[in-house]
Amino acid sequence: MTRRILFVVFAGCLALAACGGSKGQSAAGVIATTPSTAATTTSSQPTTTTVPPTTTTAAKPLTRAAYVQQANAICQVMNDKVAALGDPGEDVAKAIDMLGQMRAITSDTLVKLRALPIPTGQQAALKPIYAKVDAVLADVDPVIAAIRAGSPTIQTLMNRLDADQNAANAASNAYGLTVCGS
Repeated sequence: MTRRILFVVFAGCLALAACGGSKGQSAAGVIATTPSTAATTTSSQPTTTTVPPTTTTAAKPLTRAAYVQQANAICQVMNDKVAALGDPGEDVAKAIDMLGQMRAITSDTLVKLRALPIPTGQQAALKPIYAKVDAVLADVDPVIAAIRAGSPTIQTLMNRLDADQNAANAASNAYGLTVCGS
C-alpha cells in the first residue's frame, strides 16, 4: 500500500471522528454543572397480581441551550477517546483497526445524543443532523473493505466519507453543536 493511501486513510480517520476542542471546557465540568432533567414516577400494579411496583423515568424536554451544552459534553468525550487512539503511522492493519474503533466510538456517541431529551420543537432540526452522522457511519465499512482489498475505489469512497463528514459537521455547527462538528 502506498504512503498516499495510508495518508488518505488516516485523514479519513480524523474526518470520521471530527476531532476538536471544546473551547477549554472539560466534559466532566459540563456534565457536573448540568442539572438533572429526568423525573421519576412510580406506578403500582393492582393488588390482585403478584407483579411488583415498577419505576419509570420520564424525560423532561431540555431547553435548546441545555441540549447543546449536554450534547457538546458528550462529543468532547468522543473526541478525547479518538485522540487517545493515537496515530497508526504507515501500518495498514492499525489504520483499519483505528477506523473500526472510531466508527464504534462515533456510533456510541450518536446513541447517547439520540437519548438526550429533544428540546421542544427541535426534532425537525436535529433529525437531519443525526441522519448525516448515520451516513458517515455507513461510509466506513466500504472504506475498510476497499483498503483490505487494495481496491482502486478507495479514493472515491474516501471522497464520499469526507463529503458526508463535512455535511454532518456543517449541520452540527449550524445548530450550535460546535464540539460535535469540529
